Amino acid sequence: MKKLVLMLFCAVLIPANGFSGVTYFDYKYHAVEGELDEAAFSVIRSYLTYQEDLGDGLSYKFQTDIDYKSSPFNVYLKNAKVDWICDLGKATIGMQGMNAFNVQEKTWGHRFLEKSPMDKHGFANSADMGFGFKRSINDITLSITYTNGGGYKKTEEDKYKKTTLQAFWGKSKLNKNTGFNLGGMYSLEPLSDDGDNVSVFGSFVGFSNEKLRFGLEYDMKSTNTTETVTEQIIAFYSNYKVNSNLEALIYVDIFDPWTESVDNPDTEDIDESKDNETYVIAGFNCSPSKSLIISPNIRMTSFENG
Repeated sequence: MKKLVLMLFCAVLIPANGFSGVTYFDYKYHAVEGELDEAAFSVIRSYLTYQEDLGDGLSYKFQTDIDYKSSPFNVYLKNAKVDWICDLGKATIGMQGMNAFNVQEKTWGHRFLEKSPMDKHGFANSADMGFGFKRSINDITLSITYTNGGGYKKTEEDKYKKTTLQAFWGKSKLNKNTGFNLGGMYSLEPLSDDGDNVSVFGSFVGFSNEKLRFGLEYDMKSTNTTETVTEQIIAFYSNYKVNSNLEALIYVDIFDPWTESVDNPDTEDIDESKDNETYVIAGFNCSPSKSLIISPNIRMTSFENG
């Protein structure tokens, strides 16, 4: 089965006295095997953010996420955190952004078009409740978070917590800076007292100059219970600046799940609930003004089975 999706996105930014907002609008023409399945205008997401510098190295951030894709649409608390910058580094407590794919997301740079691969396939959450610490030593950045593990859309349902480690060399926001980055992450969340757990490993590299930006990543998620369900992602994304108002972009995401029996690790089966797939986005970003982005793009998903 092949899906072809033509989407037109607009993003509008609204700053005012500590408050800022961003809304994503789109028009989607969706065809399955050449037959029109959907054609609609919609609001994809809307964020309202308030930030305040409290002095003495303290700052506060509050952000709501209005998800219009759910039915009925829901309002979530995505950030409610306090940052404290001290001589040792930056400590964060509260509902905060996670350190699993934040660097890769900025290398991709077009969150309004599509989530970064780890976020899209549910390898990690973009925000969670807990404690975090980050320290930079020259060009190397180290971070750790200890969180509930359920993300910002769910309340905690068990006693187990997720630990996420990240280390990288270079720039963290290649969508705003030239340079490179190279790094990896690892997370572990127990599921029971019997040793069941979910682990995620990710590695990434990115580069950016005045014209070209690209990133490459490899990610693996293992759910270890009576059988091991392993999912992996190989992804590449890039954009090329044609001029100050126009850039071309491409996003390629290859997702592959399989299952191994704990009793017989040589037995390998495709996870029937998740098909192997290749997902491609190609398009342009046009910026007629600083606070407006118009992005016509085409998307295709190819499945191995069917």
